[in-house]
Amino acid sequence: MTNKLPQEVFPTIETLDDLAKLVDYSFMDTLNCDPDAKENGIDHDPRQVFTGHYVPVNPTPIKDPEYVTHSKKLFSRAWFFRQTGSIKRFCSSIFW
Repeated sequence: MTNKLPQEVFPTIETLDDLAKLVDYSFMDTLNCDPDAKENGIDHDPRQVFTGHYVPVNPTPIKDPEYVTHSKKLFSRAWFFRQTGSIKRFCSSIFW
C-alpha cells in the first residue's frame, strides 16, 4: 500500500499579469495612509510623517533604467526567465 499525500496544484503563470492576479495584498489593507498626504500623489518632498504607515505618491519613471544583478538561484527557478528567455527581454517587460 502506498500512502500518497495530496499534491497542491498551482496555477500556470505565463505573464506578469498572471502573477499579479495571484498576489495577496491583505497586508497592505492593514496599513494606514498618512492623513497629511496630498490627494494628487505629488508628494515627493522629504518630510517627517507623524501618523500613518505610508505616503502614496505618483511614481517617477527612471530614465534609461539598467538591470544591475540577479541571483543564479532566482533565475534558475523563476518562470519569467524561462518565459522571456533572456534578462534583456525580462527587463524590457518590467521597465517599459
